[in-house]
Amino acid sequence: MANLNNFDANNVDPSVALDPIPAGKYIAVITETEMKPTKTGGGKYLQLTFQVLDGEYKGRLVWA
Repeated sequence: MANLNNFDANNVDPSVALDPIPAGKYIAVITETEMKPTKTGGGKYLQLTFQVLDGEYKGRLVWA
């Protein structure tokens, strides 16, 4: 369990709200993969995490 005794949220800058990335083609790299069970438990699916490498959305993550 994390020790948050010295944590003060007043000393943390608020995060910036990010709008969804518009549909389109982006140069990206797969940074993570994970096999997960389906909600029904009858199968599995591959979850991918992509990181956009270029343009306005550089550094943003996309999950599929």
